[in-house]
Amino acid sequence: MTNTIRLQEYIRKSGIKMSSLADRLDISRYTLCNKINNKNEFKAGEIQGLCDILSIDEHDMKSVFFAHR
Repeated sequence: MTNTIRLQEYIRKSGIKMSSLADRLDISRYTLCNKINNKNEFKAGEIQGLCDILSIDEHDMKSVFFAHR
């Protein structure tokens, strides 16, 4: 389960627009929003792409993308 609040903080700090981020991940903005809000799951490649784009390190990756309820 994605920690929506933490991921949104990383996105906000990066200054990258959602549409731009979605383009870089090769998904639609709608799909990205659904994944951020836990309506769909991120694929492994998307997680890695977000970590690279947003400079999320391995420790934070776990707390952002593999959060517990």
